[in-house]
Amino acid sequence: MGLGLLIPLVGRANAGNTTVGEQWKPENKALPTRTVPAANIPVVASVGPDSWTVQTDAKGLLALDISNLADMVDPGKPLAINVALQENPTQKATFTVPASIVAFYQPTPPVEEIVAVTVASETIEAGDKPTLAILDFEGLGISEQEAQVLTNRLGTHLVQLGTFKVIERGQMQQILREQDFQLTGCTSDECAVEIGQLLGVQQMLAGSFGKIESMYLVDMRIIDVETGGILRTASYEVTGGLDLLIKEGLVEAAKRIVGVD
Repeated sequence: MGLGLLIPLVGRANAGNTTVGEQWKPENKALPTRTVPAANIPVVASVGPDSWTVQTDAKGLLALDISNLADMVDPGKPLAINVALQENPTQKATFTVPASIVAFYQPTPPVEEIVAVTVASETIEAGDKPTLAILDFEGLGISEQEAQVLTNRLGTHLVQLGTFKVIERGQMQQILREQDFQLTGCTSDECAVEIGQLLGVQQMLAGSFGKIESMYLVDMRIIDVETGGILRTASYEVTGGLDLLIKEGLVEAAKRIVGVD
Protein backbone atom coordinates (compact mmCIF):
# COMPACT_ATOMS: atom_id res chain seq x y z
CA MET A 1 0.00 0.00 0.00
CA GLY A 2 3.00 2.29 0.37
CA LEU A 3 3.62 4.90 3.00
CA GLY A 4 1.07 7.47 4.05
CA LEU A 5 -0.80 9.04 6.92
CA LEU A 6 -3.02 6.84 9.04
CA ILE A 7 -6.64 7.83 8.51
CA PRO A 8 -9.83 6.39 10.07
CA LEU A 9 -12.39 4.34 8.25
CA VAL A 10 -15.80 5.38 9.63
CA GLY A 11 -18.73 2.97 9.97
CA ARG A 12 -22.35 4.02 10.30
CA ALA A 13 -25.35 1.85 11.27
CA ASN A 14 -28.60 3.49 10.29
CA ALA A 15 -32.29 2.64 9.94
CA GLY A 16 -32.94 3.44 6.30
CA ASN A 17 -35.03 6.58 5.79
CA THR A 18 -37.14 6.03 8.89
CA THR A 19 -36.51 7.74 12.23
CA VAL A 20 -37.54 5.40 15.01
CA GLY A 21 -38.54 6.87 18.35
CA GLU A 22 -36.62 9.38 20.43
CA GLN A 23 -34.26 6.99 22.22
CA TRP A 24 -31.79 5.99 19.49
CA LYS A 25 -29.83 7.76 16.81
CA PRO A 26 -27.83 6.14 13.99
CA GLU A 27 -24.57 4.88 15.48
CA ASN A 28 -21.23 6.07 14.14
CA LYS A 29 -18.00 4.30 15.03
CA ALA A 30 -14.44 4.67 13.78
CA LEU A 31 -12.98 1.51 12.34
CA PRO A 32 -9.25 0.84 12.83
CA THR A 33 -7.00 3.33 11.05
CA ARG A 34 -5.07 2.35 7.94
CA THR A 35 -2.79 4.01 5.42
CA VAL A 36 -4.33 5.85 2.51
CA PRO A 37 -6.32 5.28 0.39
CA ALA A 38 -9.49 4.66 2.44
CA ALA A 39 -12.01 4.62 -0.42
CA ASN A 40 -13.52 1.39 -1.76
CA ILE A 41 -11.88 -0.78 0.89
CA PRO A 42 -13.45 -4.26 1.25
CA VAL A 43 -14.84 -4.88 4.72
CA VAL A 44 -16.32 -8.14 6.03
CA ALA A 45 -19.55 -7.62 8.00
CA SER A 46 -21.18 -10.37 10.04
CA VAL A 47 -24.17 -11.05 12.26
CA GLY A 48 -23.77 -14.32 14.13
CA PRO A 49 -22.62 -17.03 11.67
CA ASP A 50 -23.69 -15.03 8.59
CA SER A 51 -21.13 -12.80 6.88
CA TRP A 52 -20.88 -10.75 3.70
CA THR A 53 -18.49 -8.29 2.06
CA VAL A 54 -19.19 -4.56 1.71
CA GLN A 55 -17.03 -1.63 0.67
CA THR A 56 -16.36 1.82 2.02
CA ASP A 57 -17.46 4.66 -0.22
CA ALA A 58 -15.33 7.37 -1.81
CA LYS A 59 -14.95 9.10 1.57
CA GLY A 60 -14.04 5.98 3.52
CA LEU A 61 -17.55 5.65 5.00
CA LEU A 62 -19.08 2.22 5.53
CA ALA A 63 -22.92 2.32 5.69
CA LEU A 64 -24.90 -0.52 7.27
CA ASP A 65 -28.71 -0.44 7.04
CA ILE A 66 -30.27 -2.30 9.99
CA SER A 67 -33.70 -2.47 8.36
CA ASN A 68 -32.33 -5.23 6.12
CA LEU A 69 -30.64 -7.10 8.97
CA ALA A 70 -33.27 -7.16 11.74
CA ASP A 71 -34.59 -10.62 10.85
CA MET A 72 -31.13 -12.12 11.46
CA VAL A 73 -31.59 -12.03 15.26
CA ASP A 74 -34.26 -13.46 17.56
CA PRO A 75 -37.11 -11.18 18.75
CA GLY A 76 -36.20 -9.28 21.88
CA LYS A 77 -32.45 -9.47 21.18
CA PRO A 78 -30.14 -6.57 20.26
CA LEU A 79 -28.44 -6.61 16.86
CA ALA A 80 -24.64 -6.89 17.01
CA ILE A 81 -22.98 -6.14 13.66
CA ASN A 82 -19.29 -7.07 13.52
CA VAL A 83 -17.06 -5.51 10.86
CA ALA A 84 -13.40 -6.20 10.04
CA LEU A 85 -11.00 -5.16 7.32
CA GLN A 86 -10.78 -7.93 4.74
CA GLU A 87 -7.05 -7.35 4.37
CA ASN A 88 -6.50 -7.64 8.13
CA PRO A 89 -9.37 -9.28 10.08
CA THR A 90 -7.75 -8.37 13.41
CA GLN A 91 -8.72 -4.76 12.76
CA LYS A 92 -12.39 -4.82 13.66
CA ALA A 93 -15.26 -3.03 15.39
CA THR A 94 -18.80 -3.84 16.55
CA PHE A 95 -22.06 -1.89 16.22
CA THR A 96 -24.83 -2.67 18.70
CA VAL A 97 -28.45 -1.69 17.91
CA PRO A 98 -30.99 -1.83 20.82
CA ALA A 99 -33.58 -4.61 20.75
CA SER A 100 -36.45 -2.08 20.77
CA ILE A 101 -35.24 -0.60 17.48
CA VAL A 102 -34.59 -4.00 15.92
CA ALA A 103 -38.16 -5.07 16.82
CA PHE A 104 -39.58 -2.27 14.67
CA TYR A 105 -38.10 -3.85 11.54
CA GLN A 106 -38.87 -7.47 12.35
CA PRO A 107 -41.93 -9.14 10.79
CA THR A 108 -45.17 -8.86 12.71
CA PRO A 109 -45.96 -12.12 14.53
CA PRO A 110 -48.38 -14.24 12.51
CA VAL A 111 -52.05 -14.01 13.37
CA GLU A 112 -52.95 -17.19 15.19
CA GLU A 113 -56.67 -17.17 14.52
CA ILE A 114 -57.78 -17.12 10.89
CA VAL A 115 -61.36 -16.76 9.83
CA ALA A 116 -62.63 -18.78 6.89
CA VAL A 117 -63.79 -16.15 4.39
CA THR A 118 -65.76 -16.79 1.20
CA VAL A 119 -67.21 -14.42 -1.38
CA ALA A 120 -69.37 -11.56 -0.16
CA SER A 121 -72.66 -13.29 -0.95
CA GLU A 122 -71.87 -16.19 1.37
CA THR A 123 -71.66 -16.42 5.14
CA ILE A 124 -68.39 -16.25 7.08
CA GLU A 125 -67.85 -18.89 9.73
CA ALA A 126 -68.18 -16.57 12.70
CA GLY A 127 -69.43 -18.64 15.65
CA ASP A 128 -70.55 -16.45 18.54
CA LYS A 129 -67.98 -13.72 17.90
CA PRO A 130 -68.55 -10.83 15.48
CA THR A 131 -66.29 -10.89 12.44
CA LEU A 132 -63.97 -7.91 12.05
CA ALA A 133 -61.65 -6.60 9.33
CA ILE A 134 -59.10 -3.84 9.93
CA LEU A 135 -58.36 -1.00 7.52
CA ASP A 136 -54.87 0.48 7.39
CA PHE A 137 -54.88 3.34 9.89
CA GLU A 138 -53.97 6.83 8.67
CA GLY A 139 -50.58 8.18 9.65
CA LEU A 140 -50.72 11.77 10.91
CA GLY A 141 -47.22 12.98 11.60
CA ILE A 142 -45.72 9.53 11.07
CA SER A 143 -44.76 7.66 7.91
CA GLU A 144 -47.03 5.31 5.97
CA GLN A 145 -44.68 2.41 6.79
CA GLU A 146 -44.88 3.15 10.52
CA ALA A 147 -48.69 3.38 10.36
CA GLN A 148 -48.90 0.00 8.61
CA VAL A 149 -46.61 -1.69 11.15
CA LEU A 150 -48.66 -0.25 14.01
CA THR A 151 -51.93 -1.35 12.37
CA ASN A 152 -50.65 -4.92 12.00
CA ARG A 153 -49.48 -5.04 15.61
CA LEU A 154 -52.82 -3.65 16.86
CA GLY A 155 -54.59 -6.41 14.92
CA THR A 156 -52.41 -9.03 16.60
CA HIS A 157 -53.42 -7.75 20.03
CA LEU A 158 -57.11 -7.79 19.05
CA VAL A 159 -56.80 -11.44 18.04
CA GLN A 160 -55.18 -12.26 21.37
CA LEU A 161 -58.01 -10.60 23.28
CA GLY A 162 -60.46 -12.99 21.60
CA THR A 163 -63.42 -10.59 21.35
CA PHE A 164 -63.59 -10.72 17.53
CA LYS A 165 -62.96 -13.12 14.71
CA VAL A 166 -60.32 -11.01 12.95
CA ILE A 167 -59.75 -11.46 9.23
CA GLU A 168 -56.10 -12.27 8.50
CA ARG A 169 -54.64 -9.41 6.47
CA GLY A 170 -53.21 -11.48 3.63
CA GLN A 171 -56.58 -13.18 3.13
CA MET A 172 -58.33 -9.82 3.17
CA GLN A 173 -56.02 -8.42 0.49
CA GLN A 174 -56.45 -11.50 -1.69
CA ILE A 175 -60.24 -11.18 -1.66
CA LEU A 176 -60.08 -7.47 -2.48
CA ARG A 177 -57.68 -8.14 -5.36
CA GLU A 178 -60.11 -10.69 -6.75
CA GLN A 179 -62.82 -8.03 -6.55
CA ASP A 180 -60.43 -5.50 -8.20
CA PHE A 181 -60.77 -3.15 -5.24
CA GLN A 182 -57.99 -0.71 -4.36
CA LEU A 183 -57.39 -0.03 -0.66
CA THR A 184 -55.29 3.06 -1.30
CA GLY A 185 -57.00 6.18 0.01
CA CYS A 186 -59.84 4.26 1.66
CA THR A 187 -60.27 6.10 4.97
CA SER A 188 -63.94 7.14 5.12
CA ASP A 189 -66.69 5.19 6.89
CA GLU A 190 -68.52 4.75 3.57
CA CYS A 191 -65.44 3.10 2.06
CA ALA A 192 -65.05 0.91 5.13
CA VAL A 193 -68.64 -0.28 4.76
CA GLU A 194 -68.07 -1.08 1.08
CA ILE A 195 -65.01 -3.17 1.93
CA GLY A 196 -66.89 -4.91 4.73
CA GLN A 197 -69.63 -5.88 2.30
CA LEU A 198 -67.08 -7.30 -0.15
CA LEU A 199 -65.46 -9.32 2.63
CA GLY A 200 -68.75 -10.40 4.15
CA VAL A 201 -67.77 -9.29 7.67
CA GLN A 202 -70.01 -7.73 10.28
CA GLN A 203 -67.78 -4.94 11.54
CA MET A 204 -64.83 -2.83 10.36
CA LEU A 205 -62.13 -1.16 12.44
CA ALA A 206 -60.70 2.13 11.16
CA GLY A 207 -58.72 4.96 12.70
CA SER A 208 -55.46 6.88 12.77
CA PHE A 209 -52.08 7.10 14.45
CA GLY A 210 -50.82 10.61 15.12
CA LYS A 211 -47.81 12.29 16.65
CA ILE A 212 -47.59 15.70 18.33
CA GLU A 213 -44.07 16.42 19.62
CA SER A 214 -43.28 13.40 21.85
CA MET A 215 -46.92 12.27 22.23
CA TYR A 216 -48.41 9.47 20.12
CA LEU A 217 -52.19 9.35 19.65
CA VAL A 218 -54.40 6.44 18.62
CA ASP A 219 -58.00 7.11 17.51
CA MET A 220 -60.23 4.15 16.64
CA ARG A 221 -63.81 3.45 15.62
CA ILE A 222 -65.76 0.26 14.94
CA ILE A 223 -68.26 0.53 12.09
CA ASP A 224 -71.31 -1.67 11.63
CA VAL A 225 -71.25 -2.91 8.04
CA GLU A 226 -75.01 -3.51 7.82
CA THR A 227 -76.12 -0.08 9.07
CA GLY A 228 -73.04 2.04 8.41
CA GLY A 229 -73.26 3.38 11.95
CA ILE A 230 -70.40 3.69 14.43
CA LEU A 231 -70.74 1.10 17.18
CA ARG A 232 -67.86 2.18 19.37
CA THR A 233 -65.03 4.73 19.52
CA ALA A 234 -61.91 4.81 21.64
CA SER A 235 -58.67 6.75 21.87
CA TYR A 236 -55.34 6.27 23.56
CA GLU A 237 -52.26 8.43 24.03
CA VAL A 238 -48.74 7.76 25.23
CA THR A 239 -45.78 10.08 25.74
CA GLY A 240 -42.37 8.73 24.79
CA GLY A 241 -40.73 6.99 21.87
CA LEU A 242 -42.42 4.93 19.19
CA ASP A 243 -40.96 1.82 20.79
CA LEU A 244 -43.04 2.55 23.93
CA LEU A 245 -46.20 2.71 21.83
CA ILE A 246 -45.33 -0.62 20.17
CA LYS A 247 -44.41 -2.45 23.37
CA GLU A 248 -47.10 -1.10 25.72
CA GLY A 249 -49.47 1.41 24.15
CA LEU A 250 -51.02 -0.79 21.46
CA VAL A 251 -52.02 -3.43 24.01
CA GLU A 252 -53.91 -0.81 26.02
CA ALA A 253 -55.43 0.70 22.87
CA ALA A 254 -56.75 -2.73 21.82
CA LYS A 255 -58.30 -3.21 25.26
CA ARG A 256 -60.05 0.14 25.05
CA ILE A 257 -61.69 -0.47 21.70
CA VAL A 258 -63.11 -3.81 22.85
CA GLY A 259 -64.07 -2.49 26.30
CA VAL A 260 -61.68 -4.63 28.34
CA ASP A 261 -60.16 -3.13 31.50
